[in-house]
Amino acid sequence: MQSQVIQQRNEEILAQNEEILQQQEQIASQNKLLSDKNLLITSSINYARNIQQALLAKEEELKKALPDSFIFYLPRDIVSGDFYWVRELGFKERSPAGRTYWLQ
Repeated sequence: MQSQVIQQRNEEILAQNEEILQQQEQIASQNKLLSDKNLLITSSINYARNIQQALLAKEEELKKALPDSFIFYLPRDIVSGDFYWVRELGFKERSPAGRTYWLQ
């Protein structure tokens, strides 16, 4: 009688161990999937950062147009929501600098 109880408990423990192993495999699979998705998202965000940096005006261009200006660029994580650029509009005879710039 006691050996039957022990055997039954052992079978229960083995079944529980099997269930735990299956759950561990499922968790490992989900972790891999999350890791892969995270890598894709991070790569996309870094690519967006590269595009943003290529589009933003360089500080030298801004200093040339507006000597007393500065750029305060502080993205929260990787990409900023701000876009700005400077372009030369052309010559103006009445302009002290001889050129007119447009900051957008």
